[in-house]
Amino acid sequence: MKLLITGGTGFIGREILKKVSERNMEAIVLVRKNELIGEDLYNLKGITFEPYDYDLNSEIPLELISNAEGIINLAGEPIFSLRWSREKKKKILASRVAITRQIVAALEKVKDKKKRILVSASAVGYYGDRGSDKLRESDHPGDDFLAKVCKRWEEEALKAEEFNTRVVLMRTGIVLGKNGGALQKMSMPYAFGLGGALGDGKQYMSWIHLDDIAEAYLFALENKDLKGSVNASTPNPVTMKEFARVLGKVLKKPYIFRTPSFALDLLMGEVAKTVTTGQRVIPFKLMEKGFKFRYSFIYKALENILLKAN
Repeated sequence: MKLLITGGTGFIGREILKKVSERNMEAIVLVRKNELIGEDLYNLKGITFEPYDYDLNSEIPLELISNAEGIINLAGEPIFSLRWSREKKKKILASRVAITRQIVAALEKVKDKKKRILVSASAVGYYGDRGSDKLRESDHPGDDFLAKVCKRWEEEALKAEEFNTRVVLMRTGIVLGKNGGALQKMSMPYAFGLGGALGDGKQYMSWIHLDDIAEAYLFALENKDLKGSVNASTPNPVTMKEFARVLGKVLKKPYIFRTPSFALDLLMGEVAKTVTTGQRVIPFKLMEKGFKFRYSFIYKALENILLKAN
């Protein structure tokens, strides 16, 4: 399968590219002009990089879409920053809508309407703050900022169905892996003996190992019966309190401190809600289609990431 990938040099994208190369697949990766790709990706077999402007005025070259059998759409402004200014929120939404809209526009214009697959990123933030409810793909969206972003993002991607394209929306949980991502930031306080839960600790954290999310994207490409929204997170979400306990145990560090929600609100503003609220998301569709998680439980996942040699 020949692939076109956006956002392929990010935390998840790099892992997907390595797996694509190992499987002798071909991929063209759209990258921002002047973006530093990184030496670890230079020599991947079958991977080439195409400079591209990620804005509303750009157009994806039709030959790239024409040659692609599968499209993986990961591009978007990073969500986690100290605070969300009005401008930052505009970028978070516009960057995701723009690149997705351009993919759909190219699919409409290309002459060859052969069957294609679009696997487009989304997030469990789609559901908003839902307490301890076990959430499946058919559940309704929330009404906070991230939920609205995910809803708009998904609506743009689903328009590709009009052009003989199977669309899969990967509602991804917090991705845990080496050398980056949320875990790097979440484990920092433990180095100073200040580890512990964020907020009241009762909120659920839907997570997935980096290896599993990369495999899930390729599984979505290859499984012809999989379409629409897909919960891309472990079958075993944990509360923030349980995550803090297991992380402390793996690191052999105390986890007695708790950062109250009001302190996080003062420090981070609206972005604090991404860690003080949560969703208990279950990957019903992936399980029904036979996807096998290598890391279903939090202790095994953290042990692999933090204790195993690179």
